[in-house]
Amino acid sequence: MTDQEKRDIADRLSNGSRRVTFESALRLVEMNPDEAVRLIRDQEEREKKRRERKRALRELHSARVTWFS
Repeated sequence: MTDQEKRDIADRLSNGSRRVTFESALRLVEMNPDEAVRLIRDQEEREKKRRERKRALRELHSARVTWFS
């Protein structure tokens, strides 16, 4: 894995995180790149589920508004 690939993975891992800095993410990538990639997949899955919950709540709200109008 090139240095640029490591930096890209570290950037994805730390992007938007309140807990993980770029430097700590880069250290993780250097020590265990497979774990870093797994963590990115986990982050993406959580974000996908958050978006799905938000969409479902909007649909419920819309249905409630329609039902009680």
